[in-house]
Amino acid sequence: MAALKAFKKELRKAIAENLKAVSRAQILEQSCSVCQHVLSMSQYRAAKTIGIYVSMPGGEIDTRMFIYDALDHGKKVFVPFIDKETNRIKNEKSTPLMMMVSLRSRNDFETLEPDKWGIPTPSRNSLTTRDHVLPEDHKTILGDVRNKTNQVRLDMIIMPGVAFDRACGRLGHGKGFYDEFLARLNRMCCSEIFSDQSTADASEPASGLGSPMPYLVGVALEEQLMPAGKVVPTDNADWRLDAVVTREGIISK
Repeated sequence: MAALKAFKKELRKAIAENLKAVSRAQILEQSCSVCQHVLSMSQYRAAKTIGIYVSMPGGEIDTRMFIYDALDHGKKVFVPFIDKETNRIKNEKSTPLMMMVSLRSRNDFETLEPDKWGIPTPSRNSLTTRDHVLPEDHKTILGDVRNKTNQVRLDMIIMPGVAFDRACGRLGHGKGFYDEFLARLNRMCCSEIFSDQSTADASEPASGLGSPMPYLVGVALEEQLMPAGKVVPTDNADWRLDAVVTREGIISK
């Protein structure tokens, strides 16, 4: 385990060094190509609800055009919110939860305030008026569920990462936000399937009941994609993607 952590740390460091040479113009050029590939995917066209990360000022694919296209085509867009305040209030040192909360419109997105990393982020005060993917997250914010907003199921999530490989492996930034969120989402989906099966007519087949996990897409700069034959280090907690998209095209399982 220690060797794996060290390998991940060294790879993150190496990728970060490579990304220093990538200009803003190059990032935007690659982002446009990646966006066109994603928009051509049947999974994207069919999706009604999409989780999309909001990009940092540099070092990763810019997702503004993804968000604008999804909103313009009537898709419901969800973006991450990292809940650090709850841990502070409870005096807990565990990793803050990542939530997925809804965007209302282009204007809503364009008026989000940047966090300390320069990432436009919904305010904590606005969370009670936004839809949440996981109902437990709404309870975490409000302390109860009396006035909870709508729970929504995601069809697709467009995910960031530090490095990706051609087997759809992903190395994140090391905080575990997405892996932990996906684990909680998977538990909810499994519990819904079990609940549906337990209440279904015994004469009806159980297959297809419940909510499937979303289609997971990683978007990568060329500098973040491992060479052919090389893989990113992963363990059992790391979620494998369904597809990785670079400006060269779509890599899928």
